[in-house]
Amino acid sequence: MRKRVWPIVGAAAALGLTAALGALSQVPYEPSGAGRAVVRFAWRARSVRVEECRALTPQEQENLPAHMRRAEVCEGTVLPYRLQVRVDGELRLNQLVEPAGARGDRPLFVFEELEVTPGPHHLEVAFERVGDAASGDTEPGATPAQLALTRQIELAVNEVALITYDATRRELVVRGHGTPEPR
Repeated sequence: MRKRVWPIVGAAAALGLTAALGALSQVPYEPSGAGRAVVRFAWRARSVRVEECRALTPQEQENLPAHMRRAEVCEGTVLPYRLQVRVDGELRLNQLVEPAGARGDRPLFVFEELEVTPGPHHLEVAFERVGDAASGDTEPGATPAQLALTRQIELAVNEVALITYDATRRELVVRGHGTPEPR
């Protein structure tokens, strides 16, 4: 008799689990951020490399193997930028964007997202080099020392506006939403 009960119990359990799964699939679910819009900031920038050189002292020269001795040693760094974003006059993002790489000698990468309510917004973006490098704008391929964007944008529910750097035009541009770019 016991051998006949287990298939019945198994079938009842399977039916019960199926009914429970069907009931749970009817529960309303709204993901986080639903009904919002997003302003995304994404670009790669090449900053200016600044080198500081100094002469090695006789003691430092003596501590180095013969094949590594040189008159001076230079250490270089890539200057960071500050990214500031205001939405409708409110400062929503203020961060230092530092170069990538173990030695901080790689390009800078910006990837940030701000959730906003759908509708019109006044957007102000400033991306400014931190530090002194007067010759930086003459370096081939270097991002300008100051980039700014002031725009009125209008976003629908779940719409994304992309703010990115156009290297050809050397300016920040808005892409991916209904408002056309000014020319």
